[in-house]
Amino acid sequence: MIITAALAIDQRQATIEELKQEIEKLRLSRDLDSKTSSKPNK
Repeated sequence: MIITAALAIDQRQATIEELKQEIEKLRLSRDLDSKTSSKPNK
């Protein structure tokens, strides 16, 4: 019973880490987009 709970927690932790990485990627790409789109077109 305790092992099952520990495994469930471990998987949730892994999922959270994946989501954090996704969010970071999205933030970075959004930052790049805003930098490039704010430049005047030549």
